[in-house]
Amino acid sequence: MLTGFISGFTQKIGERWATLLVLPGLVFTAAATVAAALGQQRWWDVPLLWRKLAEFTAAGTGTTGHPAAPDTGTMRTAVLLLCVLAVSVTAALVAGALADGYERLLAGRWPGPLRGLAVESRAGLPRRAARAA
Repeated sequence: MLTGFISGFTQKIGERWATLLVLPGLVFTAAATVAAALGQQRWWDVPLLWRKLAEFTAAGTGTTGHPAAPDTGTMRTAVLLLCVLAVSVTAALVAGALADGYERLLAGRWPGPLRGLAVESRAGLPRRAARAA
């Protein structure tokens, strides 16, 4: 009975981890990687993106000389996937850590020492805009 509870609990934890951390971080990491690879001038060039991906994963393709060792292209791809996963989780954790403070600033619940700045920044707004903010 306890074994069933623990296996169900760990399965739920794994599902939540993937849903809340990995997927949003993966989307952010993919977008940042595509932006870095293509730049602003050629952001729409999908064939260029595929070529760059093929070049990166195939660089150094060939055998290592040892018959039992995998080729370096496969190893490079595996390391790339592990790095993408690590960066995705890190991006999601950083976004989660910064979200609460950012939400408080947007909602107007500024910390004590910064409340004066919030009042000063609203002083120049028209009355209707200050009420809406």
